[in-house]
Amino acid sequence: MKNNKYKEKKAAIIMEQIVSAIAYCHERGICHRDLKPQNILFCDESSNSKIKVVDFGIGKIFDPSLTNLQSEINNSENNHKFKKMDSTIGTMYFFSPEVIKGSYNEKCDIWSLGIILYFMLCGYPPFSGENDNQLIQNILNGKLNFPKTEWKNISDSAKDLISKMLCPEKKRLSAKEIMNQKWFKSKLKNQKINLISFDFTKLNNYKNFNTFKKCVLLFLASRLNPEQYNEIGEIFRKIDECKNGTINFDDFKNFIINNQDQEIMGGELDEEIKKKFFEIDIDKNNKIDFTEFLAANMDSSSYKDKDKLRYAFDSFDVDKNGIITYEDIVNILKIENLFDAKKLALELIEPNDINKDGKVDFDEFCKLMEN
Repeated sequence: MKNNKYKEKKAAIIMEQIVSAIAYCHERGICHRDLKPQNILFCDESSNSKIKVVDFGIGKIFDPSLTNLQSEINNSENNHKFKKMDSTIGTMYFFSPEVIKGSYNEKCDIWSLGIILYFMLCGYPPFSGENDNQLIQNILNGKLNFPKTEWKNISDSAKDLISKMLCPEKKRLSAKEIMNQKWFKSKLKNQKINLISFDFTKLNNYKNFNTFKKCVLLFLASRLNPEQYNEIGEIFRKIDECKNGTINFDDFKNFIINNQDQEIMGGELDEEIKKKFFEIDIDKNNKIDFTEFLAANMDSSSYKDKDKLRYAFDSFDVDKNGIITYEDIVNILKIENLFDAKKLALELIEPNDINKDGKVDFDEFCKLMEN
C-alpha cells in the first residue's frame, strides 16, 4: 500500500477489487491464506490504478469439488468433500484465531481482509503486542476496539463491516456477503462507468467464431497487460453486480437490455441474449469470467498481429515441431482442464485443417484468426 491511511471512499474502491478477487477464488475452492498489504499491488503509479492480489504460494484448494482441477479431485480425500485446513501458515499479524488453533476454513481470508481494512482506515492494525506470544493472545481474545482519536470521523458502517469480518468464524461474513454491506453501497454508489465506447458488434461477431478461434482468443486474453484492458475491465466490474469476479445470466441480460438498441440485436431478444451469453461462456459453467469476457471483446488488431499469433501458435504447438496436431490439442486442453479433450480436439482440428493432412500449420492458423 502506498499510504498509511486512506479516505473511506478510496479504501472502498480498493477493497472492492480485493474482495472481488477473493470471492472469485473462494467460489472455486481456493483459499489464499496470506493476505496482507505486501501481497496487494497497484498495477501502475496512477492515482486510480487497479489492484492485483499476488503470491498464492501458500494458497490451498480447500474444496476440490469447486475447482476444474481434475488431478486435485482425483487425489483428494474424504470423497471430494470440504476438509478443514490445519496448517498454521501465513503472516502472524493477519492470523485469524482459528488459524492459530489449527482448524479453519476459507474465512481465514476474510479475517485478514478485515485487518487490512482496519489498517487502511486508521494506519495501524487492530491487534498487536510487544512480542509474538502477546500478539497471539490478543488475536485469540479477539477484543476489537475503535479508539475515538483515530475513529471519530470514520463512519459507523465502516466499523460495522470490520466487526463482521473480525469476529468468530461462524458469524463472519463470506466474501460474497461483504459487497452487500451498507458501507460499500454508500461509498461506491456514485461511481460511474462510461459505456458509450462499448462495442456491441464484437459480441455479435464473437458469437459466430468457431471453438478453436475462441480458445486462441482466451489464450491471448489471459496474457494481456492491465493497461490493455483497463476500460473493458471497468465495464466487466459494472456488470458484475455481485462483485465475485463472474457475470451471471441475469446480470448479462440486464446489461444488454439497458445499454443496447434492441433493433440492432435482431431476432427474439431473450434468445439473442442467451446465444451471446452461452457463446462467451466457453467452459459452460453458466458464468462468464473476466478472461472469457475479455476474449469476446478483444479488438481484431490484438489477434491478427503476426507476432502475437506466432506466440499463441508456439504455445499450442506442444511438441515444438511447427504444426498443431490432434495430440497437441489434447495436451493443451488437459492443461486448461477441459475434460472432454479428445472429442473437442477432433472438433477443433478438422474444420481448421485446410489441406486436410490432420494438422494445422502456421499459415492455416493465421487464416483462421484473420477470417
